[in-house]
Amino acid sequence: MPDTAKESVGALYQELYQQLSKAYWVASTLEGKDQIHGTIDVLYDVITKINQTDFSNRTRAFQELSTEISKLNEQLEKLKGKLDQIIHAVGVVSQVTNAIDQAVKQAAALLV
Repeated sequence: MPDTAKESVGALYQELYQQLSKAYWVASTLEGKDQIHGTIDVLYDVITKINQTDFSNRTRAFQELSTEISKLNEQLEKLKGKLDQIIHAVGVVSQVTNAIDQAVKQAAALLV
């Protein structure tokens, strides 16, 4: 796996992390903030593991990370479906949705 693909996914997840951090502060309910915060925590762990994992030879660590990324992407898709209810700032919803779409798409390509 080329390092550029790994770096690209890492960068997109980092951008998503920043967008979700902003979204946390404009979420309209405590429950919404909790959902965003939970996703941020998982995302942080995955970003850390992306930076630490050798992608070049599909090690066991890579396989475990692949599973975590798949679960994270499912969680992100569920959150994306709830953003309109959690956040009432249309611009923030749009930015987070775009960041989710880009990160999920790139991560899926990385895991093939």
